Amino acid sequence: MDGCGRDQFWAVASISALNGLLITQTTQLGRFAPDWLLIGAAVFAAVYASYYIIHRHSCYYRYSREVAELLAGEELAPAWMREARNASDISTWLGSGFYVCWVVGSTVLGVLSTLTK
Repeated sequence: MDGCGRDQFWAVASISALNGLLITQTTQLGRFAPDWLLIGAAVFAAVYASYYIIHRHSCYYRYSREVAELLAGEELAPAWMREARNASDISTWLGSGFYVCWVVGSTVLGVLSTLTK
């Protein structure tokens, strides 16, 4: 279940790299593609990455609940595996919320750099 966090990290890193490319190489990219295409690709990637981050986060808690239900009667299983984690607690969403804000913020910077070249 730890793979969910790694997946989220790589989604954020990929979007950050894409937006870094837009910010630093806007004029060079403008020679090969129109601005609307660059902006559209950045926005599409950001929307998909945000969905992916939220989806992976919710999957982590769903899998945790399913494992807890599966091991509910097993005395040999560790107690932390028999207890479902609470997905509705606000503190569980802080990391994913930060990742989504990072994706949206870096995309806004990338789009603004493309519009103001």
